[in-house]
Amino acid sequence: MSDINELFVRHRAGRLEVALVAQSRLVELRTDPTVLTPGTILLARCQSPAPDGSAMFVDIGGAKGGYLRAVDMIGGAADRPQAGDPVLVQIARAAGEDGKGPRLSMKLALPGRFVVLRPQETGVALSDRIEDDGVRGRLAAGLRDLAAEAGITVRTAAAEIDVDVLREEILRLAASWDRIRAQALTARPPGVLS
Repeated sequence: MSDINELFVRHRAGRLEVALVAQSRLVELRTDPTVLTPGTILLARCQSPAPDGSAMFVDIGGAKGGYLRAVDMIGGAADRPQAGDPVLVQIARAAGEDGKGPRLSMKLALPGRFVVLRPQETGVALSDRIEDDGVRGRLAAGLRDLAAEAGITVRTAAAEIDVDVLREEILRLAASWDRIRAQALTARPPGVLS
């Protein structure tokens, strides 16, 4: 490999990509999907339940699988994913230096500047730091109709922002969610969606 004269490294969509280039030609491209950051959304595949039944080990496409705790799953016990099932998850905590894979959650959150969209939930939640009852009422009333479709968490930074600006951000996040869902319907697990 002495003819390699360039090495390109890029972190994109929760993956580390390394390209080896010689004489302006790609020699090798390696992607390490185990370098996943919190917030990355994946279509994964359930592997096996933990021995005590409190979690599921999940194939996320790397050497280390992810860990999906029962409290981070959605639905009742009868709806829980089984071994072999595809599952849409988000990295809740990155892989640890202790050799453990990343902690996963099925309770997805798409963060924006002023709001966080929680597609599997409904309702409006306001930051506890927004203390003014008038502001809280204005925000809750202005977003209530959108909160029937998805959960909305209003961040502290939104306290002085016009509701129309928040509504636009929510609609952008909802469009992102629609793209992620569409990708999940055609993708083969495991793979990064966002």
